[in-house]
Amino acid sequence: MDWPRLENIEFAAYTVLHLEDVPAELVTAIDRYLRDREAFIHSDPDILGGTPVIRGTRITVYSVLGRLDGGETIDDLVEDYPGIDPRAFETAELYARSHPLRGRPAGRPWKTAS
Repeated sequence: MDWPRLENIEFAAYTVLHLEDVPAELVTAIDRYLRDREAFIHSDPDILGGTPVIRGTRITVYSVLGRLDGGETIDDLVEDYPGIDPRAFETAELYARSHPLRGRPAGRPWKTAS
């Protein structure tokens, strides 16, 4: 998929992002994420109420993030799900971090803070 090339983005008066100044590595990383997101992440109201999942599975992006935050690695996930491309787990993690769940966090996090 070819994404449109933009030269500048003006957010407000005197606030302009000059995309031609963005490092090529960042542009490449963004392009890879967008392509991988299209390939690996799927959301359908009939599958887990529309919660984003790894395409072709019922593995939610948030369960991937939870396992990684719990100390597991991408290699651990690949070992558990050998038929899934490791990039799918990497993309799921990035998607979950950039699209956090809405609402109050589960449990009572204030109890551990005191």
